[in-house]
Amino acid sequence: MKRGRRDPAALVHDDGEGRYTFGDGSCARSELRYRLDLEEAGRISELTSNTRAFKHCIIPKYCRMVGIDPGQMWVSLTRPNLVRDYEYRVDNAFKTLNAELPLSERIWKAHALAGGWSRMDIVAKLFFKMEPPVWHRGERPPLLSVEWVLSDPGKLDASTWLASPEPGVERSVARSWSAEKSRRFLTRMQRSFNGPTLVGNFRRQGMRQYPSGIVLELPEEPSARCRVFRWARTQRRYGVELMPRTDEGYDHAFLVFAESGGSPTAEAHPAPARPASAAQRGKAAAAGNQLAKRLLAYPDKEEILSWLKAARKGQLRTLGELGTQAKSRALARQVYRLGARRVWAVEIDRKDESENSGKLVVRLPAASSKRKHLFAWAAQWAQRAGYDPYEDEGQEYLFVMLD
Repeated sequence: MKRGRRDPAALVHDDGEGRYTFGDGSCARSELRYRLDLEEAGRISELTSNTRAFKHCIIPKYCRMVGIDPGQMWVSLTRPNLVRDYEYRVDNAFKTLNAELPLSERIWKAHALAGGWSRMDIVAKLFFKMEPPVWHRGERPPLLSVEWVLSDPGKLDASTWLASPEPGVERSVARSWSAEKSRRFLTRMQRSFNGPTLVGNFRRQGMRQYPSGIVLELPEEPSARCRVFRWARTQRRYGVELMPRTDEGYDHAFLVFAESGGSPTAEAHPAPARPASAAQRGKAAAAGNQLAKRLLAYPDKEEILSWLKAARKGQLRTLGELGTQAKSRALARQVYRLGARRVWAVEIDRKDESENSGKLVVRLPAASSKRKHLFAWAAQWAQRAGYDPYEDEGQEYLFVMLD
């Protein structure tokens, strides 16, 4: 159950071009806006590489059912298997809801139950033109995936279940994970989370048994809860996702496992070929500069070092999936040592007790040797996250994705 329902930050700015800014400084983009940004940055190939896909806040087929243009819907860029899992949970939630509900309310509640987005109240007002529907008994129920496990009479503690397999049966937390890899994962997880973990709703493939996911009973103490969500962000590169992705006050959260963990290799995403002509290189440089200047034009940006150092007592400010402020500051200092003229953290996700940015805009130096070091550094982050690295086309700014 949810403890003390919290309204998400209000929508404070709509630029009319598919970009929305909220009161806490975070942002959302429509599918069309996101596609344009990817094209301008020379990264549209990510959508055809089978490693990234758009996850719509409201799935396109449901948008069309109520006359919403899917291209205007908010999206995030994530792994295709997580998109499929979200769509699966939405479809199941839609089937379980009362068919006599108004269609708009039923669709909205199905997506809220699936737990993929934190600003569903704003979605109701902005896209459905209605007030957020009232949940039965006056509060939002737990995530549907959590309910499935909690209602399973055969549910067990995750470590106990993994340590006591049936004869001839291998138990693992995910279909493509071995029992040994599963044990190592649970051991690592307990360093950041030592509360109750439950598994249930079991599946079978050959001689391997695995659950639909792992339910975590979240602690009540705020700093302990914060540690769990910080840890979860570091696991995304291994194909592990915590739902919901941010602390929304639930008693429980749900760990979902990709069919195969690990981040894509650099060989799977070769760098794009350099444009053949000076005119094409100039066009690519202009597009990169245009994207950077658009990001810097919005209020959700800060000079990286001053922003990290200005954290209040008890507040955590981090970059990407780096779990500590010390690591984040070390990264910031590294960029400046490589020769960056100025570095901004953009699209900062601001919460009461933490702030995080996974995107940097770097103002590049003129010296070719320093530029070479900065592009090599940025390429390492791009390949780690599964993106194509930028080429040096003479641009003034460099956009870097850290997660």
